[in-house]
Order: sequence, then structure tokens, then C-alpha cells
Amino acid sequence: MEPTRHGRAGPDQTGLAGSGGDGWWLPVHRPGRGGRIVRAAAGAGMVAAGALLAWSVFVQAVGAMSYDRYWNLRRVFVIRVPDSVEALDFVTEAEARAEADRRMGTYVGPSFCDIDYPFCRHRLWSIRDNLILYQLRYFRLSRSGRLQFSFRELGHAAD
Repeated sequence: MEPTRHGRAGPDQTGLAGSGGDGWWLPVHRPGRGGRIVRAAAGAGMVAAGALLAWSVFVQAVGAMSYDRYWNLRRVFVIRVPDSVEALDFVTEAEARAEADRRMGTYVGPSFCDIDYPFCRHRLWSIRDNLILYQLRYFRLSRSGRLQFSFRELGHAAD
């Protein structure tokens, strides 16, 4: 490799394109060196990026059209078990009682677990109590309850 004016090898020798003297380098495609692999990887990346974008738009649309506070203010069923300092919560009473029995714990009872409180934020990442699935399952109910209040307010503003 022959050095360039800046003491670095040029892009035609290394397959790297630089930013002059800034010190960062990007790989570039050189003809005859795995062109199909590079194109396949780029295509897979575009498909993945498109899928992630579609998922993001879908989730935002569901939330924009149906979000209400029912999920957040939903009643959960709490147990305490000997091997955990934290109380555990479940979506149904039957699940909570079964888990308390299985782990030799105590069924505490129903409670509201608002994610605005730090001890309830685990619900944001819960698979059992998933917000997106909840909004999809109760979409019509959530949307009808949400729109009813909005339209009533809009109607009074027009009077």
C-alpha cells in the first residue's frame, strides 16, 4: 500500500473511505470482493429497518386511537413469597393464588398498580400484562370510552 498525502493508505488500496484528517473510516464496496454478500446484507438491513418502522407506526397508531388509562389503573392481584423482597402481582386472582400456593407464599389481595410509581414500572416490560396486547384486545372498548368523553367536550365547545 502506498501512503497518501496524510500518511494513510488510500481508499482504493484498503477498501476504506476516510473523512480526511478526522480519523473515522467507513467500509466501502470494491468490485469483485463479495458484492453479492454486501448487497444481501444491505437488503436484509433494509427489510429489518422497514419492519421496525412499520411496527413503530403501528404501535403509535394503536396508542393514538385507543389509549386510555384503564390498563394503567387496572387492578392487579398481589402475593408475597419467602424468596422475594418485592411483592409480585398478577393479572388474575386465580394466577396469583396458584403462584402463592406453588411458592409457599401468601395471597395479599387486589391492588391498583399505577406505572407512575417506581415500584410498578415493571409492568411496562411485562409479557403477561402487556400494554400493546391489552390495547389490541380491548381496542373497541377503549376507543369507545375515549371518544365518548372527547366528543362530549367538543360538542359543548361548539354550543
